[in-house]
Amino acid sequence: AEVSPQSTGDKKVDLVDDFALGGEGKDGSIVQIKPQKVAAKIRKGGSISFDVLIEPAKDYPLDLYFLMDLSFSMKPTLDVLKSSVNEMSSKLKELTNNHR
Repeated sequence: AEVSPQSTGDKKVDLVDDFALGGEGKDGSIVQIKPQKVAAKIRKGGSISFDVLIEPAKDYPLDLYFLMDLSFSMKPTLDVLKSSVNEMSSKLKELTNNHR
């Protein structure tokens, strides 16, 4: 599906950065989302729509962090997280070989 910005009298959508998926973006990184930057002008209460395409790059580095409150009241949540780490790791391996 192509991204099709819309412009009418009361609203305007411009694709500021719209590099091809899998190609190189403005900063030299691999493009995984299209468009990368959208500028929109709409009236209060108005709405706009545009398509967003996503294509994860193969073996793109992935770091996963958890920020938690480690007070005693969060112990049940921490226990669930600890027991789920291996399953999460397996799922991440389906996306990339470059995770830690």
